[in-house]
Amino acid sequence: MNEIEEALSPYRRAWMARQSPLGPLIHTFYAPAESSIVEEVFGDNLPPKSVLEFWKRTAGGRLYEDVTYGQWGLILFAPEKVKTRSEEAYKNYPENYRASDLVLGEFLGDQDVLFIVGEAARPDFGRVYVASPLDSRSEWSLVGDDLADFLRKFAQANGEKFWERY
Repeated sequence: MNEIEEALSPYRRAWMARQSPLGPLIHTFYAPAESSIVEEVFGDNLPPKSVLEFWKRTAGGRLYEDVTYGQWGLILFAPEKVKTRSEEAYKNYPENYRASDLVLGEFLGDQDVLFIVGEAARPDFGRVYVASPLDSRSEWSLVGDDLADFLRKFAQANGEKFWERY
């Protein structure tokens, strides 16, 4: 089992993650992304390995989703949506985003997004951050060394925003 499979296993073991004051929080995964789509969307500028491995298993998903009110959870995007949302983030917030940053998902109930550094030449290539449009890049939280690391930490925190703990 590789790192992404291992990181996804807690989510796949039970479709209902837990009960919360909002109601049940559930996990949903989609069919794997076709490699031809990933290549078509990203060309020679492929995302970090952990993202590619994730898309080989699922084109996206919804983790710890509050299906009652829609106010909690993380939506992980398919390749096409990652490309679109990344381009939008760079266009709307060029002072904070780099053209190579990849917006992997969004958190329900607020404006925070999950992104990964996508430029291979950078020393932080593959690192995962949570970004808020209200904060500057220097204030964004490093939440994982790669996508598998983030997914493990998020599962260990049972879907809580562990980076917000004081």
